[in-house]
Amino acid sequence: MGRGGRLFSLLRPYAPLFIANLVATIVASVLNGATFVLLIPFLRTLFGQQPLPAAGGSTVERVLAAVAGPLFSAGSRR
Repeated sequence: MGRGGRLFSLLRPYAPLFIANLVATIVASVLNGATFVLLIPFLRTLFGQQPLPAAGGSTVERVLAAVAGPLFSAGSRR
């Protein structure tokens, strides 16, 4: 058994904790990305533009319009 095998044998009792840590890291990274995506409509509103473009836009903006579009239109001042 090489060094790697010995290392993994020491990791075996902590495998569930290690896997939970990996899953939590992936979830945190996805939520961090979602934070930046959700900043787009708020910054547009702050600078006097429409939160989401009526037509066109990038793929991220189209997905955001489909997912959170009703929430942004419900909270608009118009």
